[in-house]
Amino acid sequence: MRPEAPAHAARNRVAPATAPQPAPATRDATPEPGATEEIDQVVSMLGDMDIEVETVEDTALAEEPEKAPETEWVEEPAEAEETERAPGETADPVRMYLQEMGGVPLLTREEEVAIAKEIESGEREVREAVFSLEPALAYVMNLAERLRRDEIDARHVFGDDEPESEPAEG
Repeated sequence: MRPEAPAHAARNRVAPATAPQPAPATRDATPEPGATEEIDQVVSMLGDMDIEVETVEDTALAEEPEKAPETEWVEEPAEAEETERAPGETADPVRMYLQEMGGVPLLTREEEVAIAKEIESGEREVREAVFSLEPALAYVMNLAERLRRDEIDARHVFGDDEPESEPAEG
């Protein structure tokens, strides 16, 4: 066992892990007035739902509760905070991520072209499927007519609803 730490070494203190202990039971665990009927009702309801309820003997409450193990504060060596790292290792999560990503092989030019062609083909299929639907075709024709009559701006059609900023006169 390690010697007890001096009071000025609070910075390096570490408490040993212990499981939380239940609160000790009192010896006079008598229910409040009217609580007995409520307890009986709850037990009855649980029995109706086929839930078995175990009763605790009075002797269990009379027993002395187990004492929680006493914990002592011990000083950890200062080296625990400053661990030496091998070259290239870091505790910075961003650097760790970048190091891991650096080990992942990139696509070759041919693989990039093949994936781009698959994406274009998929987009073309989606457009053909959407524009083959009667409501979609009617919507596009309506937009074209409104554009022709200057009822709407082309930026609205192409998803750029923000007006361009005009230069200040000066």
